[in-house]
Amino acid sequence: MTQQSATYYRILNLGNYENKRLERFREIKEHEDPTTVPRQLMLEVEQLIREDVEKEIVQHIENLKAQEREFRQEVTRLKTEIEQLRAEKAQLQVEPNSIQDTSADDTSSTAF
Repeated sequence: MTQQSATYYRILNLGNYENKRLERFREIKEHEDPTTVPRQLMLEVEQLIREDVEKEIVQHIENLKAQEREFRQEVTRLKTEIEQLRAEKAQLQVEPNSIQDTSADDTSSTAF
C-alpha cells in the first residue's frame, strides 16, 4: 500500500506588507477517508490562522464602544453647559436693560 498524506497551507495578508503563513501536514491512515482529511486540515488552518486577528478585531471593537460611551457622555455634558450658558446670556440681556432704565432716572434727577 502507498503512503498517502495531505498538506494544507494558508497565507493571510495582515496589511502593512505583513502576512502570516500557517501549514498543516498529516499522513492519512489506512482506516481514514482520504477526502475528509484535507477538509479537516483546511478547517483547522482557517480557524487557527484567524484566531489572533479575530481577537485583535474584537478588542478594537470593544475599545471603540468605550470611546463611543465617553463621547456620548461628553456630548451630554456639553449640551448641559450650552443650556446653562444660554440661560446666563438671557439673564445678562435682561439685566443691562434694567440697569440702563435706573441710570436714566438717576441722571435726570441730578442737578449740575
